[in-house]
Amino acid sequence: PARVNGDPAALIAAGIRPVQTVRELVSQGVFASAASDGNRQAALIDLETPGETTEYWLGFDNFYVITRYNRSSFYAMSVFQLAEAIREVRNNRLAATR
Repeated sequence: PARVNGDPAALIAAGIRPVQTVRELVSQGVFASAASDGNRQAALIDLETPGETTEYWLGFDNFYVITRYNRSSFYAMSVFQLAEAIREVRNNRLAATR
């Protein structure tokens, strides 16, 4: 997830193609919860759910590529979260065998 200080409207309107560096986004008030290479290109993604607080994320190349298959940011986020869950289970199994 990302935290946004200020109005993110212009960054959201710029679209989901990662064209700004993380460093540029930080200078505009966007802060990722996880460390990232400041030179890596990213886009600010908003995930709006009715009745919920809007979630903001940094989207990188892989996120953008997934949206070429299905244009929904929610679909791309689901793919990302599924991949993270699979990675966690795999890492836990590897750790248990050591």
